[in-house]
Amino acid sequence: MSEGRRAQCEVRERAEARNPGSGVRRTCLLGFRLARSEFRGKWRRFARARFFLCVLRVSAVFPGGASSETAETRSTQRRARFRLVQVHRPAPRWFWLRPVWIAAVVLHSLVAVPSHAVPSIPADVFRQASEAYVSGAYSDAVLVLTDLAQRCPSSGVFHNLGNAEWKLGHAGEAILAWERAQWLDPFGANPRANLSFARKAAQLPTPDLAWYEICSTWLPVDVWAWIAGAGFWIAVALTLLPGIFRWRKAGWQQALAAAGFAACLLTLPSLVGIHTRSALGVVLAPDTPLRLTPTQEAQVLTKLPAGEMARLERARGGYVYLRSGNDAAGWVRRKEFGLICGE
Repeated sequence: MSEGRRAQCEVRERAEARNPGSGVRRTCLLGFRLARSEFRGKWRRFARARFFLCVLRVSAVFPGGASSETAETRSTQRRARFRLVQVHRPAPRWFWLRPVWIAAVVLHSLVAVPSHAVPSIPADVFRQASEAYVSGAYSDAVLVLTDLAQRCPSSGVFHNLGNAEWKLGHAGEAILAWERAQWLDPFGANPRANLSFARKAAQLPTPDLAWYEICSTWLPVDVWAWIAGAGFWIAVALTLLPGIFRWRKAGWQQALAAAGFAACLLTLPSLVGIHTRSALGVVLAPDTPLRLTPTQEAQVLTKLPAGEMARLERARGGYVYLRSGNDAAGWVRRKEFGLICGE
């Protein structure tokens, strides 16, 4: 070894003997040079973890400090390196997917429709009602379909029930059944056509609805609730989860969160319309007396025809207070009025 090289080594050894941490700094410098290429095109967390692994490997090859270091200094350095490796140890790959799993489970629990939401219609009972209707036994068909509508309410059952009631001359019950079919399935063309024909035949006015109530008829009732709930929780998740799990914010997350909030806000008028439309009902009996007070001996203000739409405002005992389309208001018996959303 040349004299100059030997002198440099002696100076370095004396400096490391005076300052034992210089060996650690040299090791970190070498580790940084080896891991610098890892920072290019990699995520910052993975590069940081690999950097400290490189520090550990270089420390094993080039231990810092000279031979004159004390045992206590070497023990301190070993504890520091061990603590450094334990803190910055890279996590397994599945760890980074855990937030995605959590978000997927939450969204699935929000959007998954329970299997018992739509009950199945017994085929034999429906066939029995159809045979009774075809044979002209409309009273038997009404009994079977009424029981079936209570157990398994559906748009098709209410549509057939309205047809049977209309054949018997019960205009109020028929219009109520078709309105309930429209409540469950606003896309049904047959109940809509039957309602238009029945109102023209009975000379009944078309119900006057507000703009938000008209918007609520564009989709089924349950669909509006699912859109509002899914939009709200998707927006909340994409707003809070990146900060909780320290994800890098992306443009698509903010765009999807804004879309979720917009969908939730746009469904609010329809939800209000659903709430107000739930108070609508149909007068069942012909020439139903509209009373001034909820008593049997009350003064009769006017008489309402069967099938006329009215809005329920309050109830007391066996009477309900209604307001019809011509702004006539009064009390009628509860059994003479039926809500389109069901009792």
